[in-house]
Amino acid sequence: MSNRKKLTSPRIETALSTILFRYAVVDLAQAPLLGEHVMGRLAEEAQPLLSPKLDLEVLAVGPWIVELIRVPELEPAIDTKYGNAPWGYFIETTVDIVSLRRALRRYNYVEIPTQAQPVLFRYWDPRVMDNFLKVGTKLQLRVLFEFIDRLEGPSGMFDVKRPAQFT
Repeated sequence: MSNRKKLTSPRIETALSTILFRYAVVDLAQAPLLGEHVMGRLAEEAQPLLSPKLDLEVLAVGPWIVELIRVPELEPAIDTKYGNAPWGYFIETTVDIVSLRRALRRYNYVEIPTQAQPVLFRYWDPRVMDNFLKVGTKLQLRVLFEFIDRLEGPSGMFDVKRPAQFT
């Protein structure tokens, strides 16, 4: 049992703690066999990164964030079923799942100068995140690492800690 206080929706600025939580950001479109470990969980265990009001069929192939201490069978399932495949990635942070979801959802859509409308940013796909980590500006990376201490991709695709200049 975690020694955290009750799960509420605090502002991200007040959600910081001294406990480092480990989460998996899972793309069920790329890793459908992980759905059995993700779907139907309690809100403190797993949450969709898209609106939970969407149809179940959409959520079943969407991105999810899962707290690994509460769903310990997920990490071995990832290794067994997907290994090197682009299933998602791990995040280490001091914020709770509710605050992390809120912070990550800020990135669901991005503006591109050549596009009239914002476009979906599939940051939950490790191939997209890997490219973003390589080409993102210092400001963009500072915003991303505002609440993330470490990102770890499948099979060493990336393993990035918050740069010291961002703290």
